[in-house]
Amino acid sequence: MEPEIFKKLQEILTGDFAILGIGNAIRGDDGFGTLLAQRLSEKFRNTRLSTRIFIGGLAPENMMGKIAKINPEKLLILDAVVFGGKPGTTKIFSAEELSSPFTMTHGPTNFSMMKLFLPNTEISVLAVRPKSVKLKDEMSDEVKSSLEEIFKIIGEILLKVK
Repeated sequence: MEPEIFKKLQEILTGDFAILGIGNAIRGDDGFGTLLAQRLSEKFRNTRLSTRIFIGGLAPENMMGKIAKINPEKLLILDAVVFGGKPGTTKIFSAEELSSPFTMTHGPTNFSMMKLFLPNTEISVLAVRPKSVKLKDEMSDEVKSSLEEIFKIIGEILLKVK
């Protein structure tokens, strides 16, 4: 992982933040965000962070009311996104950057709706480049490797803030 991604994650995951994992767990690499959020939720189950980690799965809009109740300053979305680079590559985007040229693997995410619920929240997307999002595919080795690395890094950062 690039050092600037680590630094950006440290910035996002301090102060008042929330994490939202999205994606379809039965579509190969598309399950990245959901699986990562589930693992983080389990790791921090009995801490105050458990109320800040959301598993959106296929319907992240269903989490907007819960996230709006805590009204975080920053929201980190975990998702698979088609962008240039090799499968398993990670990158952090702002919601505005993802409004046009990139494709969320499960279809477009409605950041405009998120902004209605969270008008003062800075939204960032920690994206992984998928290899395959075919129905019933297993997660690729490249994305599994990235997921493990990111899980460790976010876990280390969150241990310092819990």
